[in-house]
Amino acid sequence: YEQNKRGVCTIITTFVYDVPNPMGKMFDKIEHTRSIHGTGSFIDGHGNILTVAHCVTLENVPEGKFTIKKRQFLIAVLKPDGSRKIYEGKLIGTNKSVDLAIIQAMNIKESDYAVIDIGNSDDLRAGQMVYAIASPIDPTLYGSFWTASIGFVNRNVGNEAISYRIQLARSAASGNS
Repeated sequence: YEQNKRGVCTIITTFVYDVPNPMGKMFDKIEHTRSIHGTGSFIDGHGNILTVAHCVTLENVPEGKFTIKKRQFLIAVLKPDGSRKIYEGKLIGTNKSVDLAIIQAMNIKESDYAVIDIGNSDDLRAGQMVYAIASPIDPTLYGSFWTASIGFVNRNVGNEAISYRIQLARSAASGNS
């Protein structure tokens, strides 16, 4: 836990976007702002962070019905001295089919975070215990620890195999996808 705790960060994604005015096309579009909080893990010495794609994209807004005007990523990190620091981030890429994204914290010193140990999902088996360190929803909950057991890995659903999926036997706490 202590070895990997500093490799966890809070990601705050803020979107400013326009949606069509329900009064019709002759009226101005309506501007909305939405913030999403999530957890990320530093995966290398270049400030790259692995997170879930649904924390950095607008999943619940119908595609084609809005125009993103601005997207900002803020990365909250707990430094070795116990202080918090906020860094801007940029989106490197997403893979929505496996719900993963990479964000890079900008201008961060490697001494301000730790790189987490990542396991190999090929080694996972149903019934095995897994552990997670997270920073769910509220950044003040940084370092939350929870456990679960693996329910299944790559199970067939109907005629379609779900590849690269790991189902936990209990749901993760909100913000700990």
